Amino acid sequence: MSDAFLKTHLETLWQHPAEIPPLESGHAHLWRLDLAAASVRAALEEAHGWLTDEEQARAGSFRSSAARLEFVAGRSLLRMLVARALDKAPNEVIFAYSASGKPMLRTPCGLDFNVAHTRGVILVGVSRMGPIGVDAEWIDPQLGGGTELDDLARGALQPEEFSILAGISSERQRVLEFYRFWTRREAVAKADGRGIASAFTYSVHGADEHGETRLLLADETNGAKPEYFVRFPSIGEGYMACCALLHRGAAISFFNAGQAFSLEIFRGGHPKKPDEFPLAPVSMVE
Repeated sequence: MSDAFLKTHLETLWQHPAEIPPLESGHAHLWRLDLAAASVRAALEEAHGWLTDEEQARAGSFRSSAARLEFVAGRSLLRMLVARALDKAPNEVIFAYSASGKPMLRTPCGLDFNVAHTRGVILVGVSRMGPIGVDAEWIDPQLGGGTELDDLARGALQPEEFSILAGISSERQRVLEFYRFWTRREAVAKADGRGIASAFTYSVHGADEHGETRLLLADETNGAKPEYFVRFPSIGEGYMACCALLHRGAAISFFNAGQAFSLEIFRGGHPKKPDEFPLAPVSMVE
């Protein structure tokens, strides 16, 4: 994929709103935040004020400055989006966590959300149409399509997926297909609330007219086998991303968060006081 084609595709897919638009019932929004943008980097200097005391402590626990920055960006953007969807002040948003560590609202209200971050890119999904899961991965350019990839794939993928990889002759294509399988599994696991470390199996049904792939989980929940529909939006050269939802042909809008995020932070619409945020459990998987 050429740089020019990718740039055009990204500009076509991802809108650039100056304000966070309302999230209507039956819709989902996917937000992408590029931490390399100068305005975003400047806004992140002020974004710590959007975090709880526990979240600030967690941010400070990261040894890597890049990981710390990604956490601050992801959590402040998530709080911003959830607050707008609920028509609340950001300091009124109280997160709880599922048994698998997925962030959720302490009081259920028909809103679901999920966060992924990798190598300077944040992806946040917010849904008013049931569970949503997102995953984003940086494609390691040092990962070859040989033994190293086979070792990773054997431990992470289903036998059917491993067989597909084995049948691909192009080394580059094998690597890309591995990341496609990997992000698909992670997004579905997060949407289903079972956690990315859980073991589960599924059958895969090919892409339809919406460009979606249907995954039917093997184990039953309430007497039925859950099914999810996944898409692979482009988030930039050298990355793979996946979004999983319960509904076929879901109405998803794609937004670049840079402008809205920066304006909201610099607007200073979040005067945090020390006692405004109750502490929450530290253990979580985003």
